[in-house]
Amino acid sequence: MTKGCIQEEYINAKLEREKKVSVYIGNGVAIPHGIGGSEKYILKSGISFLQIPKGISFGEGKTAYLVIGIAGIEDEHLDILAKIAVACSDINKVKCLRNASLKEKIKEILEI
Repeated sequence: MTKGCIQEEYINAKLEREKKVSVYIGNGVAIPHGIGGSEKYILKSGISFLQIPKGISFGEGKTAYLVIGIAGIEDEHLDILAKIAVACSDINKVKCLRNASLKEKIKEILEI
């Protein structure tokens, strides 16, 4: 919200998605994003990137150390989601992301 990408209602839509289907994708990564119909709360495309060294439980033994929230307008949503999912399917890239301290390095790894 602080970057002006979303309205507060989009956060609630992300929480609703997690109640229906986990946003945990494996390799210690979760990608929260809204449910259908929530795109009206997106002002512009963007991502939020959180490194959680101790991890956060997504139940059933699934722990996320990276939480990458996305908000995309129209087809950008799927493009952003696909790029992040592909990058995070590579455990070596995930390890780099967990330790990255520069925004530019994170963007380079995620190819966004």
